[in-house]
Amino acid sequence: MPDLLIRARMDPDAMNPHFLALFFRTREARMYIESVAAGTNPSMKKISQPKLLGMPVPSVSLDVQKRILSHVDLMNLRIQQLLAVQSETGVWLDRLLPTVLDRAMAEAP
Repeated sequence: MPDLLIRARMDPDAMNPHFLALFFRTREARMYIESVAAGTNPSMKKISQPKLLGMPVPSVSLDVQKRILSHVDLMNLRIQQLLAVQSETGVWLDRLLPTVLDRAMAEAP
């Protein structure tokens, strides 16, 4: 295993791995990691396993974690639906624009 990987085991009765992955993407997690990361190269900071394992993680029940994950999944689905509508609308507007311009030019004095 490469020396830049850290393996952390969690109690599946206390922490859903998907919830933890979601937490790692929060601003609070990023700020913690940035505050404890070390190294002279700003683009290649490193964090030790003890510091990573010392990260404060919200302590919520598995039921709450599951509800949060369901809510996030629903929001992601809605975002994907909105992006699809936006894309379809963009195609429609791209097709409509030449017609509008042609009519505007035909009506111009």
